[in-house]
Amino acid sequence: MEPFHLDHPDAKAWHEAGHALMAHLLGGRVLHVTLDPEDEEQDGEVAVAWPRGGESLESRSGRVALAGAVAELVFLGDDPDLDPATLSAWRGDWDEVCRCAAVLERDPERRKALLRTWIGEVHALLDAPGHEDALARIADALHAHGTLDDVLFEDALGD
Repeated sequence: MEPFHLDHPDAKAWHEAGHALMAHLLGGRVLHVTLDPEDEEQDGEVAVAWPRGGESLESRSGRVALAGAVAELVFLGDDPDLDPATLSAWRGDWDEVCRCAAVLERDPERRKALLRTWIGEVHALLDAPGHEDALARIADALHAHGTLDDVLFEDALGD
């Protein structure tokens, strides 16, 4: 299965907006988000500065990686199919999710439970009141500018 953004031009902006918003919600400072990364193998890129302490980088990174696909499904109006088989269609993001989960949990059954927990948390955060509007504003700004620095991101966020 191919990622859905190949079917709709605006979904790519929602995908990257999902990564950026999730990073923000988890306490990171978004330095930039772009639809035009230097690495041509990637569809987009988000750079985040994380605060010291608190949750592990792997816990945050795993959920940020999941957020792109979930945001894309929200954009398309689908009731997000939160099954790992669906989310694994976003290969690069899913590889990062699995890498992070493997660092945090060696036991395969507990790792599956961790993935389900992360998927539920990401969906709940992106579905929380006001967050879909924030996703839309960030995606619109990305579509207009291609790249948002920290100032443009904060403006689009509307906090």
